Amino acid sequence: MAQVSELLREQEQLFRVGPSVVAEGERGLFAARDLRGGELVTYVVVPRVAAELADRYSLVGYWSDEEGAAVPQPHIAFDGSPSSADDDMRPPTRDFGALMNESSRPNCILMLNPVLSRETVETALATGTEIVGALMVVVEPLRRGQEVLTFYGTLLRRDYEIDLASDAEALRAYRAKVDLAYDGLDAWIARLAGEDGDDDMSTDWSDESGDERITDSESDEEDDEASDECDGERGSSESSAASEDDDGEDEDDDEEGS
Repeated sequence: MAQVSELLREQEQLFRVGPSVVAEGERGLFAARDLRGGELVTYVVVPRVAAELADRYSLVGYWSDEEGAAVPQPHIAFDGSPSSADDDMRPPTRDFGALMNESSRPNCILMLNPVLSRETVETALATGTEIVGALMVVVEPLRRGQEVLTFYGTLLRRDYEIDLASDAEALRAYRAKVDLAYDGLDAWIARLAGEDGDDDMSTDWSDESGDERITDSESDEEDDEASDECDGERGSSESSAASEDDDGEDEDDDEEGS
């Protein structure tokens, strides 16, 4: 069966790191060639005690239950900083996910890991080892040199907010991208399961790979209903569309990601 190392090798051919277009003075992730969409970017993280990461951008910690739904763990944070791991020999591709900046008009969707077990997270927390805490799925064709952008929603621990545009058309567009991301992730997992001859992906994913999607707790009634529909169809809650604020600002609310 293809391991996460194979995915990392593929990423090395698909993406490159350079000065961000949307986050001044920061690095970002770019398409190394024209991409059709459906490509995956791993988000490699190290679980830490949340209180230790108060001054660093990190993801909300979680593990997945038997149904594949994320179970948030407020006392744990997923540190995706390139310098967070104990291994100095780690390949640069492991930093690609953490270098992806944020936009309210994402071309890449962040998915949480449906087979990330409690045992895996707690072991990594105790040993300071890496796991794949998320996968990003490219959902739009990208030109060579175009920056790859995602939307973290409430999954990113931070002291500011970025809201999706509040108009219905923008929300529908985002939800359509989420559906595409699920399709891409499902297809990849199915391919791996076929190669392995086994539908149980937990062991292979747990060491250094895996993922699913964002859960948001701050939505109004309309977005709660949409998230519930997504939960019923996919077994996981919808993220960012929840962070809706009637701000009505222009399209240029791109910010630095993680």
